[in-house]
Amino acid sequence: MTVSAAVADAQPAATPTLRGESFHGDVPTITSVICFPDQPPRQDRGTFQASGAAIGPYPGTFRETGVVSVTFDTNGAVIGRELSATFSIDSPVGRVTGTERSTNFGIGCGPVDDHSANTLAFNTNPGGFVVTDTYDAHISTAPGQLNDNGLFQTAFSPSNFDESFSSTLASP
Repeated sequence: MTVSAAVADAQPAATPTLRGESFHGDVPTITSVICFPDQPPRQDRGTFQASGAAIGPYPGTFRETGVVSVTFDTNGAVIGRELSATFSIDSPVGRVTGTERSTNFGIGCGPVDDHSANTLAFNTNPGGFVVTDTYDAHISTAPGQLNDNGLFQTAFSPSNFDESFSSTLASP
């Protein structure tokens, strides 16, 4: 009697997208901030850095730097918003680098009280992903490389940084 077993060809695991990835940093850094509340037309502008824990398909550490600005007309109405950032993830699973862009977010810019320096806070969209908040990423892992893109959401304050990703790719 002969017994044979079929052995499936071993397929390397697919490189995962950033769907479900999130960042958390406890003490982000405001590297510069300029707020001109009494000088229309004006532009509130700030630069930031954040680092901390990356959680999801690429667990490890992240680092992000960016620029956020809002331009107002002479009547104080918002006429432009721009957030651009770069990020990286160092993970045992692989290395991720990417860029982000948003044109629709809320911002707070100004002194905490009458005697302190200006501070900065912004939020792209609490509670959901929107089409104005996009990312592009390059992912390198042992099984292969992937260019990923999708949506992100960010909440930044002087004491907290949280960000999450949702890939728009149907599959890796």
